[in-house]
Amino acid sequence: MATDGCLGGSRRRGRRWWITQLQIIFVLALAATMTLAPALGTAETRARSAAVSVSVSSRPAQGIYEYCAPQTSPDGCLKRLSRIAAGGFKVVLNYAVFHADAAQLRAYMDRAARLGLKLIWPMQDAPWWGRGSLAALYPRLAGGCGCSDAALGRYLIGLVKQSVATWGYYVADEQKPADAPAVAAFSGRLRALDPGHPRLAVGGGEDTVSELLAPYASAADVLGADSYPVGTGQSVARVTSIASKVRAVAARSHRQTAMVLQAFDWSEYPKTGPWPAPRWPTAAEMRRMRDLAIAAAHPSLILWYSAFDILRAPDAPAHWRALLQAAFGQ
Repeated sequence: MATDGCLGGSRRRGRRWWITQLQIIFVLALAATMTLAPALGTAETRARSAAVSVSVSSRPAQGIYEYCAPQTSPDGCLKRLSRIAAGGFKVVLNYAVFHADAAQLRAYMDRAARLGLKLIWPMQDAPWWGRGSLAALYPRLAGGCGCSDAALGRYLIGLVKQSVATWGYYVADEQKPADAPAVAAFSGRLRALDPGHPRLAVGGGEDTVSELLAPYASAADVLGADSYPVGTGQSVARVTSIASKVRAVAARSHRQTAMVLQAFDWSEYPKTGPWPAPRWPTAAEMRRMRDLAIAAAHPSLILWYSAFDILRAPDAPAHWRALLQAAFGQ
């Protein structure tokens, strides 16, 4: 396990939508059961049957979220990459990767390339596309190149687009629809600087995910959403509903799809509750989420949330083994 520097930082994905859902779920349960149960039951049955028949060759690339700042633990972050690659993952989205100097960032890219890993560069924070200072967010990189905000953005894009490890860019992470025009404008500038790598936008897995995700269609080449049902009182089968909506939005805008799935315990984030029965998902539950997501969304990419949750847990080795068993049958 890496040093504490690799595990630092606050949770970066919003969870506010679960609170609203849990407040209204009992009011709407009877109506939902009467009107939607037959359709959802049929969809779940089809999804389960389809998932069983999914061949290895048709499965999407699988990756994982990470939070490891190279400036805090450069060797630890590189070891974490090696562990992720050894597990079988092909893609890493490290929220803290730009908390580094240029040499540390290059070392991270080089290690990923040698391991055959692809990196999704985190550009979802407001200083990239709206409010705030990018140079203040990444002072070591700004100081090294003597860059102002706009110049720093161009410098970093120019640096990472040359790496064979680059998968693409993360331009939206559960942002509000109101932010979509500003994100789209930034994404257009990003596209002009690097037309060769895709852009990913992920929406919150609410019942209204279609309305949350659709405004970002012009900003991204790949559209996705998260689904984290274990511990919330909802069935794992909820993944089918969210994944189906993602696929519908992506199809209308001729985009590829992605899904973000749960590999954490909601009790790690008590302030985002209340949670009826927070716990770690089992390997069987994670495998079922994966299969339902594949059947309903036909994703090009599945990302698991998250390496930093697992590696800071008291029983990290067991949770890591469960994830690998779910994702790859190990």
